[in-house]
Amino acid sequence: MKPHAVQIDLENCHAVRRLRPCAVCRGLGDRHHMVGIGKLWYHGKCYAGARGVAELLKLPAATLDHLQLDDVGPKIMRAILEKKP
Repeated sequence: MKPHAVQIDLENCHAVRRLRPCAVCRGLGDRHHMVGIGKLWYHGKCYAGARGVAELLKLPAATLDHLQLDDVGPKIMRAILEKKP
């Protein structure tokens, strides 16, 4: 799979500690904006592509709150927002 293009904002030199490879596309991402399952990290779109949007929506709200529109896209983000109470 082609690495998912994500803009990584490194505000200082310590921010590189947050970088993690995606388990699906192997592209780098900021763990604060990724889905972490055990020791594996996924971009939101990669997780949804590998396991399905329904499985993504079953994740805890705290995990979904960290996902960004540019990572998951408008269709998945709409589904996340509709899930919220």
